[in-house]
Amino acid sequence: MGYQNRELREKIEKLCLDKVEEGLRLPSSGGPGCFDILGLVFLRYICTAAVEFRRKAAAPSGNVPKQNPGAGGKDTEDEIRNVFGIARDIAKGDAKGDARDAARDAGVFLVPESAAWDAIFPGPGDSEDAQGALQTTARAIAQAIRAIEAENPALKDVFPKTLTRPSSRPAPAESAGQDSFFPLELGRLLGGLSAAEAGQVFTELLREFEKLSALRSPRSRGESAPGRPEGGTLSGVAVPRGIAELLAVMLEPYQGRFCDPCCGSAGLLAGAADFVTMGQGKLLELSFYAQERNMETWRLAKMNLIVRGIDTTEIRQNAGSPLQRDLHGDIKFDFIAACPPVEEGAYPWIPYVLDRLSPTGLGALIFPRSSLNAPKGDEQGIRRNLVEGRLLDCVVNLPPRIFSSHSLSPCIWFFSRPKISRGRRSDETLFIDARKLGRPLNRRQWDFSGDDINRIARTYHNWRFPKAAPYRDIRSFAASAHLARIRETGYNLNPALYLGIPEEEEETGQGAHFAALRAEFEALTREEPRLSRQLVEALRKIRSEDLR
Repeated sequence: MGYQNRELREKIEKLCLDKVEEGLRLPSSGGPGCFDILGLVFLRYICTAAVEFRRKAAAPSGNVPKQNPGAGGKDTEDEIRNVFGIARDIAKGDAKGDARDAARDAGVFLVPESAAWDAIFPGPGDSEDAQGALQTTARAIAQAIRAIEAENPALKDVFPKTLTRPSSRPAPAESAGQDSFFPLELGRLLGGLSAAEAGQVFTELLREFEKLSALRSPRSRGESAPGRPEGGTLSGVAVPRGIAELLAVMLEPYQGRFCDPCCGSAGLLAGAADFVTMGQGKLLELSFYAQERNMETWRLAKMNLIVRGIDTTEIRQNAGSPLQRDLHGDIKFDFIAACPPVEEGAYPWIPYVLDRLSPTGLGALIFPRSSLNAPKGDEQGIRRNLVEGRLLDCVVNLPPRIFSSHSLSPCIWFFSRPKISRGRRSDETLFIDARKLGRPLNRRQWDFSGDDINRIARTYHNWRFPKAAPYRDIRSFAASAHLARIRETGYNLNPALYLGIPEEEEETGQGAHFAALRAEFEALTREEPRLSRQLVEALRKIRSEDLR
């Protein structure tokens, strides 16, 4: 990507983040929410990917046009006619070389001529007033989405409904100019991005919106429950990027079936896809399966994967829970990774995962740390069966502030079947305490760095595959415990117990507490100039109104 387009991408991201931050500060402003913005960026991706694909399909072999659609120039009328002519052939099934199948395999969707980007957004010279232009554009967006959905059943219900059902109500008089102009400005800026760049903007905005939403507690917004997006925010649906990367690096899902039965915004699936791509693997060798209860979050998951070129046929919306009604039936998976809803409890998910793993499958579940030694008889029995059945590979304690949507200290349980693949370690379980790792992401959340991820994953791989590199216990960080030792503790799976960490240190975590306070102070210091500018601007507006 060229320097100019990098600047454009950063400009778009800043524009969107500023607008959403304003909406979080002033809920009554009527500004666009996260879902609307992400939906618009996703629409740009769909439209541009189709144009780019069709241009290549129309070009003579070895003479593919180098111009990038939307990368700072306009397609000629002849090119557009040729591109949409191929689209009509594909729609009729008349395209040579099974172009429809080729488009599907390339992760490209069919876009009719009426849904072209330039047909949606008026040019900057349009004489129509801002409010009238907004309503015209809103109708054009809705019509374009309906046309795209008609051509592509896989995109049915994926776009945010606020885009497909534009409101006929005028904006408040005091915000008509600025808020009405925002979607128009955003649309025109997005018109300068290629499909790849639009996908990058989508993933970056999703990540930043999740951080912004995490900075505001659900109670302060009046939300009814975690994981239920309201008011245009994304709180409770995101797995931190560092955790998604950690699971992918530890599981190494290069090929097979990968499933997340409660996927949220598909952070774990996206992490696996990015891992395969960065490792020079082939995404077509890894199939993705997922279920998500919340409809809005399911839409995010679909969009998050589609912009990565992933087939989302098996990303299902399940109004209930897979524990009661599994939409994937009896399919066995090579990899299962999930962060189950807290309200559903941890232990019911363990037999679910083990039952759906293939004979050589690997699984990982993110649980509250209280699950490691839950006192109930049934729960202790499940832990006993895991250990005695040689099914529990590893337990990792995570930093207490790695998830900002709740205050529970999390951990990860890793499963494998059969465990005999570990050879001489079939009677052992690895315990890792990573609570002292990580760095402040913002005032309320921590995340792992690349070095942290590599340290944890390298320790696990050295333990699991001793021929690759010798494994050694690391004081206060990693220990391999024999099942006889685990029996002695009553099947307590708290890593601190096997690492010899004193109970006082294990419980209080004063170091992490003071580090969090320091991080919050540093974050506030960084925000001070921006907040000062906003205050000066607000005072200037008040002064101007008083002088009228």
